[in-house]
Amino acid sequence: MRKVAVFFGGKSCESEISVLTGVMVLNLLDKNKYTIFPVYVHTNGLMYTSPDMFDVDIFQKTTVEKFQRIFFEDGTMYALNDKKRRIKPIS
Repeated sequence: MRKVAVFFGGKSCESEISVLTGVMVLNLLDKNKYTIFPVYVHTNGLMYTSPDMFDVDIFQKTTVEKFQRIFFEDGTMYALNDKKRRIKPIS
């Protein structure tokens, strides 16, 4: 199955619109064809992911601390655990 990352959010004043559009795209992609990774770019520039991000309401109900912090290197997405100072590939 092909992997697709959908990036949304960001530092601009259009961040909230980007979240709405990004979540809409997440839900329009065919889950039978693709492994879909939502990637939320916070206003501070850090990136996060969560399977809960397919629901736009999660952005009003929770803070980014509840999401998995991630980064990319050489085309691979890595989960970052700040407390344990560990990383692991997730894509």
